[in-house]
Order: sequence, then structure tokens, then C-alpha cells
Amino acid sequence: MVTFNYLSNNVIGALELLRSNHENLMLGGVISSVIEFLGRCLESPTNKDSPKNFYRFIDDFLAMQNPLYGRYKELLYKDLRCGSAHTIMAKGGVTLSYDPKAVSLHLSIKRRLQDNTYQLWIYSPYLIEDMKGAIVNFIQRAGVTPELKERYIETIKQLQKEGQENIKKFIPKEDLLNAEVISARGDIII
Repeated sequence: MVTFNYLSNNVIGALELLRSNHENLMLGGVISSVIEFLGRCLESPTNKDSPKNFYRFIDDFLAMQNPLYGRYKELLYKDLRCGSAHTIMAKGGVTLSYDPKAVSLHLSIKRRLQDNTYQLWIYSPYLIEDMKGAIVNFIQRAGVTPELKERYIETIKQLQKEGQENIKKFIPKEDLLNAEVISARGDIII
């Protein structure tokens, strides 16, 4: 039986932790990774087309929470996802904020007075709630859609396979035959 505990407990729990700590530095990376993973589940377990996967999840789930995510999905990919993945912070076109003044700016482009730059403002608590809602909707849809549930399982298996292919390049052949077996449990359980 497939459960979605990893998404409902670990991922949503991580989002709650980031919110409770008013953490923006990691928020962009966590949310971008989840969007890309779930988009891959929607597309194909072997699809490594990051933008396509990212856009698919936004179109199918996150834009249901707020249609403006769909309007800005390319900017979110280029500045939030790529910035967070490659430079640990969103690039200069996106600003994540916990500042209460940013509530009314959520998903709008405004010029910042301090440096005269334009920003897509995202009020972080709203982003977290929208993402949680999108994840819950994904889980519900996968629970009643056998094809989506199977792609979710196959995507996790594919990621495990890719990881095993990568790690075997670092293990001497004699160690492959004499490897110690452990019974520790990892964090992803299908």
C-alpha cells in the first residue's frame, strides 16, 4: 500500500519549521525542489526536464491556490528555483518576505525604493500555505488516480536507481562483493 507520509509529514513539516523560524534562505530551495519533484511525478519518472516539470506542477496544482503563480511561473523558475539551487538565494527579480508590509504585495511586481529595482514580491507565509494546499491536493488526486499514484512510486524508484548508478562509481569493485549490510531506515518510505 502506498502512503504519502513523506509528503504529508516530512515536507509539510519542513515548511512549517521554515515558517516558524521566518526562514527565507532555505524556503526558496525547499519549495522549488518539491515543485520540481512533484512535476516530475506528473510528467514522467525519467523526465529530467527541470523547467517542464516545474511549470507542470505550478499549472496543475499551485496555480489552483492562486492563478498568479501561473502568470509568473517562468520568473519563479529562473529567479527562485535556479537562484536557490545554484546560488543559495533567489535572484534579484524575486523577493521572499515575512514583513507584514508585504502581505498586500503578495505576487505583485513593485519597484523597491531602496535600490530602484523591480521585484516580484512573495509573502512567505502565503507561499507556504499555498504550497501546503497544493501538496494536499496532489496527495488527494494521487489517492484516487492510479496512474498518478504509480508515477509517484516510479519517480521515487527512478531517483533511487539514479542514485545507485552514481554511487557505484565511487565503490571499489571488491567492496561491492563484501559490503556491510545495515538495517538503518532512511527517510523516504513508499
